[in-house]
Amino acid sequence: MEFNLYKKEIKIECDVVECKYHNIQVLNNLRQKVINLCNENLNERNKTNVKAKFSGFNSLRNDKDFLDILNYINPISKKVFWSDRIVVADAWGNVYENGDFAKCHNHIGTTGFSMIIYLSEGGSGTYFNDIDLNIREEFGKVVLFSPHLFHEVSPSNLDYERITVAANIDRLEEYHQ
Repeated sequence: MEFNLYKKEIKIECDVVECKYHNIQVLNNLRQKVINLCNENLNERNKTNVKAKFSGFNSLRNDKDFLDILNYINPISKKVFWSDRIVVADAWGNVYENGDFAKCHNHIGTTGFSMIIYLSEGGSGTYFNDIDLNIREEFGKVVLFSPHLFHEVSPSNLDYERITVAANIDRLEEYHQ
């Protein structure tokens, strides 16, 4: 079999933004929903790059507390990523117990940005391999990032659960006739 292979390293711009959401009631509501959903969906464990309890990709997509946080960060996402309209492609919760981790992966295919909401703190953080950046976990911290960035979470060594919400946000193209 004959074939030609062309290889070239390319560099692309990427963004990581961290901000803080301060409505404790909304954060606590979302935290409890994630815990409940992950306990209900134990059969979903280990079906993703995250080797922890998983609520299902669409479980939080239309959740009012999640959407409240998304609305709060919307001015930031417009400034950093673009000013068009967005849609939630998927949003899910994760509950990490001692020893749980996330394999190195990216969210390629997402046309807008990806995000993480930390609903606990003190864990190992999220490490972005491509740019050698570790984001420290804080309750209420929201991280927006370019979906092609590889990231991972080291195995948890906490005596308590590490709780996050993750989401992929797609860009809605304007339709012009």
